[in-house]
Amino acid sequence: MTRTLPNPTGWKLALIVLGCAIALVLAIPVVAVAGLVGRLVLPAVILLGVALVLFVPAFRRRLLDPEPAGPETFRGLRLARDVTLLEGHGWSRRHRSGLTEIGADDLVARVLGPIDAVHMPVAGTHIARGATLFTVHGGERRIPVRAPASGVIVRVNTQLLAQPALAHEAPYDEGWIVMMRPDGPASASEEGRFGDMARAWFRREVDLVLAAVSSPSAVGVAMQDGGELTGDLRAAIDDATWERLRSERFGG
Repeated sequence: MTRTLPNPTGWKLALIVLGCAIALVLAIPVVAVAGLVGRLVLPAVILLGVALVLFVPAFRRRLLDPEPAGPETFRGLRLARDVTLLEGHGWSRRHRSGLTEIGADDLVARVLGPIDAVHMPVAGTHIARGATLFTVHGGERRIPVRAPASGVIVRVNTQLLAQPALAHEAPYDEGWIVMMRPDGPASASEEGRFGDMARAWFRREVDLVLAAVSSPSAVGVAMQDGGELTGDLRAAIDDATWERLRSERFGG
C-alpha cells in the first residue's frame, strides 16, 4: 500500500494566508484609530492656518503675496525688503544671533551725493536710545542717524573708512555701518517701520524730498517715463532747501 506524504508547499501557503488574515484583523483597529486622529487633526490644522492668515500679517504676506528677492525701487531709489526703516532714514536688520545691523537708506545716499566719510563709534561703546549712532557725510552736508535702541556696539564696518562710497553703492549690504547688541528684547526697545508700512513711508518721504526741489529740470534732475529719478539730486537742493530738509526729514 502506498503512503501519501503531506505537501510542504501547501502548509506554507496555508500559514501565509493565516498570517495575512491575522495581520488584517490587527490592522483594523489601528486604521480606525488613525482615521479618527486624522479627522481630529485635519480640522485643527485648517483652523490654525486660517488663524495665521487672519491674525498674523507677516504670515499672510508671505503666503498670499510672496515677495521676490532683492530690493524694490521707487523713482529709482532702492529699498530692501527685509529692513526696518528708522526716523531720519536709518535702517535696521535684526539677526537670529540677537545682533542688530544698522545703516543708512538710499535716500540718504542720494541727497548727500557721493558719500565721502562715515563717522562711526568705537566697538564696545554703549549707545543710548535716541543718541547719534553714526553720521554720514557728503561734502559739507551731513546726516546723523540715531540709535533705535540702547545697546553696545559689537563691530563697525571698517571697509567704509577706505571706501565710504559703499554706503551709497550698496546701502543695505556691503554698505552697512554698525552692528549693535541691544539691551533687552528688540520688541521692547526698537522702533521703526517694516513691510508695507516701511514701503509707504519711504515712498512718501521720497516724494516730499522731490517736491521740495523747486526746479529739478533746471539743475539736471529729470523724471523718466515711469517716474524714475535721473541726474544729481544733491545738486538740485540749494542750501536753504537743504537746511529745511535736514531739519524736517533727516533728524536735524
